[in-house]
Amino acid sequence: RAPTAVRDLLVVAAASAGGVLREVSAKVARETARKAGPVAVAALGRAERLALLRACVSDILAAGSARGAGGDASIGRSEDAGASAALAEAANEIAGLPLVPLAAGGWTALRPMGQAGQPAPPPLLLATVAGGAEDALLARAPGVAVDGCLDAPAAAAALRALAASGAFSLQLLGAPGEAGGRALAHAVAACLPADWRGLELVTWDGSGGEAGPSAEWFAALWAVASAPNPPASLRALEGWPVLPTADGVACALRCAGSESSCVWFDSVGMDEPLRCCLIAAGCLTLHPAVRGAVE
Repeated sequence: RAPTAVRDLLVVAAASAGGVLREVSAKVARETARKAGPVAVAALGRAERLALLRACVSDILAAGSARGAGGDASIGRSEDAGASAALAEAANEIAGLPLVPLAAGGWTALRPMGQAGQPAPPPLLLATVAGGAEDALLARAPGVAVDGCLDAPAAAAALRALAASGAFSLQLLGAPGEAGGRALAHAVAACLPADWRGLELVTWDGSGGEAGPSAEWFAALWAVASAPNPPASLRALEGWPVLPTADGVACALRCAGSESSCVWFDSVGMDEPLRCCLIAAGCLTLHPAVRGAVE
C-alpha cells in the first residue's frame, strides 16, 4: 500500500481531474479484468498475467490464510454462509479469464465448481511440489497439467491455495486424503488410454507411446500413490491396469478379496524351482521400476 501522504496527493490529483481515486482491491481487479475481456488479458505478458491473477484472488487468499492458519487444507471451506457465498461470487467473476498457465505452454481459465445437482467441470491438475513425481506423472496429460510457476513462487502459492479452496476446477495432485485420491484418479484417467478402464489385463510394452505409458511413468504414479495417504489414493486407482509387470502386461488394481490376476514379487534369493512353479501357475512378476513403491 502507498504511504498515507502519497494517497492524499493521489486523491487530490484525481479530484482535480474530475475523477475518483479507487483502491485496486481484488473485486476491482476482477471487474476491470472482466471489462477488458479475455482477448485483452491474453495480450499481457507472463509476469503481468500472473500478477493480475494474484490481484484478482488476493481476497480469497487473505481470507483463506486467516481461517487456515498458514495454509491449512480447509481454506475456503468455512461453514459461514456469507464467506461461502463470497467465494462462489469471486469464482464466477474470474471465470473465463485466461489467467492459469499450462505446463505445455499456453493459458487457460479457472472454472468455478458446478452448483448442487450440476456436473463438475473437467479438472485442471497442479503438482503439490513442482519438479517432482507429480510433474513426471502429468507429463502424459499436458492439456490438464498446470504450470508449477517455479519462476514465480508467489503465483505458485496462489494457485495451490486456489486448488485447496475447493471453489475451482483446480485440484492438487499429491495432496493428502480424499482430495489427493480424487486428483490422482483424474490424472490416471487423463494419462492412460480410455479403453484400458475396467480391463483386468492389457498388453504393455513399456515404450511410452500412445499405446501405453513407460515404466518410468508407472514409477512416478506409484511414487505419488504411496505418499502421503496410500489408502485414499489406492481406492481411486481401482479398475485401472496400473500394476506393470515384467511379462508384457499391466494388471488392474483390485480391492482385497476380489478376483484378480496374481502379481508376485520377484524376491531376492528366491529359489529357481519356486520361481518356475509360480510362473507355471500363472503368476506374474511385478516390474522392478515400481517394486519399491508398491511394497
